[in-house]
Amino acid sequence: MKLSKMVPHPETDVTNLLLIRHGATPPNEQRPFILQGCGINPSLSESGQKQAAALGQFLSSTSPIHHVYCSPMTRARETAEAICEPLGLTPQEVAEIHECDVGLWEGKSWDIIMQEFPEAYEAFIHDPYQNRYEGGESYGDVLNRTEPAIQSLLDRHLGETIVAVAASGNKQGQRSCTDQYRDQPHPLPAGRNESHHDELHLSPEWDSALISLASLQWVLSNSR
Repeated sequence: MKLSKMVPHPETDVTNLLLIRHGATPPNEQRPFILQGCGINPSLSESGQKQAAALGQFLSSTSPIHHVYCSPMTRARETAEAICEPLGLTPQEVAEIHECDVGLWEGKSWDIIMQEFPEAYEAFIHDPYQNRYEGGESYGDVLNRTEPAIQSLLDRHLGETIVAVAASGNKQGQRSCTDQYRDQPHPLPAGRNESHHDELHLSPEWDSALISLASLQWVLSNSR
């Protein structure tokens, strides 16, 4: 699938934003995997480096990318650097889009979390938008932290396609934030309620835990 078919060239009053998850890290690949949060900050694994390089080649051959931004986390920065190399760009860090703070659950697997924090775990799974990782952030907190920075990028790059490399969080949290967003009396950035989520599989051998780098989540936003 060509990116140009997935994301049309923006009009002069529209910014295309491609939100891309970082490539795989060793904690992503271990089983059971552990939550890295913002305190565990490893480099990409060998497979993560291959993912990032493949995505960079794909983006460079399909659609003009004007700017690449990234979280200050090492895994996000290394992914952004690999994307930028064939594009001839330099990634720019945005401090506000760093990984979610998972608090006391950092470095733990979900099985251990369920055993050690059963009530907090159930509350978080039920509503991660409102309920926080124990001692950390909720997805609502993350949304409030990142939204002004994302809106600033959208306002700054009208008529362009830009990339932001960060972390994805789990799909339940994404759905929770999206549902909460729709209920807001003043939706944040315009067009946010029309966000699209799709997966682009660049390599058939990648499993679902590692393919998230190749999941392009884009927001077409009419900037005010």
